[in-house]
Amino acid sequence: MKKPLSKTLKRFYGVGDFGFCMMTAAELSLFMLFLTDVAKFPLGIVAAITTITGAVDAIISLFSGAIVNMVKPMKWGKIRSWLLICPPIVLMTFIFQFSKIGSDITAAVIVCLGFIISHAAWNLATVANVSLVPMLSSNEDDKIILTSRRGMFNNLAKVFFSYIGPPLAIYLGFALHNEVTGYTILAGLCALLFCIGYFAHFKMTEGYEPTQEEIRKESNGEKVKAKDLIRNFLTNYPLMVIILADTGRTLVNMLMSALAGYYYKYIAEDMGLFPLHLFITACAAVLGAYFAKFIGKKLQAKMSCVILFAGITVFLVLGRVFYQNVPVFMFCLSMVQFCVGGLQALTVVLYSDTIVYGEWKTGKNTASFIMGMIVVPSKISQILKGLIIASALAAAGFVAGAAPTPELQVGIANAYIIFPATGALIASLLILFGFRLNSKKVAEMQQGIDERKCTSAVKTEQIK
Repeated sequence: MKKPLSKTLKRFYGVGDFGFCMMTAAELSLFMLFLTDVAKFPLGIVAAITTITGAVDAIISLFSGAIVNMVKPMKWGKIRSWLLICPPIVLMTFIFQFSKIGSDITAAVIVCLGFIISHAAWNLATVANVSLVPMLSSNEDDKIILTSRRGMFNNLAKVFFSYIGPPLAIYLGFALHNEVTGYTILAGLCALLFCIGYFAHFKMTEGYEPTQEEIRKESNGEKVKAKDLIRNFLTNYPLMVIILADTGRTLVNMLMSALAGYYYKYIAEDMGLFPLHLFITACAAVLGAYFAKFIGKKLQAKMSCVILFAGITVFLVLGRVFYQNVPVFMFCLSMVQFCVGGLQALTVVLYSDTIVYGEWKTGKNTASFIMGMIVVPSKISQILKGLIIASALAAAGFVAGAAPTPELQVGIANAYIIFPATGALIASLLILFGFRLNSKKVAEMQQGIDERKCTSAVKTEQIK
């Protein structure tokens, strides 16, 4: 029997995700602006920086789960140790991602190294962090509680950063008479929050992870090898289904973020409403993450995800119908973000269910490897986002700064609404008909795994 969740975990698990989301928000919203307008790198160098760092990060992130799964347990445990050793590396290197030291070439190399090293370390830490969910949970209700808290803190960070981050960077740069330094300090503060938050997770999960000796006995000295990871992935059809479906969620989120500015500039023609849109939709996502625990307990994670994906589709279609009515459009997009916030919490539960299925199927526990697959949908969506936006704007005759034409407005509305709605609908159908696990089946498989382990342990003792 697993140790019951403490009150601290139920209330505060996810504070580490607040710091992590502050860093990612700084990168997503300010990195390109920093390179072009603050550090003033030539566009050719900017393109080289973003291409190199993006490609290397994508490759590294795919192996993060395998590394956590295969590396021998360290002093503080197989998972928790990464929460302690990686964040300081992030703190020391993330600041160089927002720096300008030496000539353009030298500075670009330093930025790339800061990006790659900090991302390699934070990928390992975040894979370990999300791997704590199945480790801590005794049942689906526990998973929903933890993932709901993570979703809340994630989206609270977005709300906080949208109003505090950019103004703070500008103020610090003005006060120190160096615009670059203002961004460097902001990056350092975000990384510091990340370190503090993950240390809090490390402390509040003390006593929940098996010791090195317990892990050794449980595995009978066997190690998880690369072929075990490959076999687990290739035979784990529910994992493949949830990766494809989760791509729908991440695509919705990325397109919503990337195209919102275009909507208020070229359709609403009032950029003053843009910050209000960001604030309202971020708050809606916080509420979605909070209510996910109630929805999930009532309907179970699978059906909750089906309904939330369907809700995204419905509200996006309504948004397309009323896209010229700004208040109605803003309401529809807020409801979309409410659903996205709920899915951000509940899809993690489905990933954790595939861990049990994989171990039941293959006899090998590859929890961290499977939870590391959570990054795959975002990488796929990143590629699709660029293709969709570029193609849609080109087809609509987009010219930067030109007066909006009716064709351009329709083209932006279609890119903003139709593609995400299609992705959400496909995701809903995939989970409904393709993801055949539920809490009852997962419990039965877990019982089978436990019985198998008991039998193996008895045989080992008899041999000794």
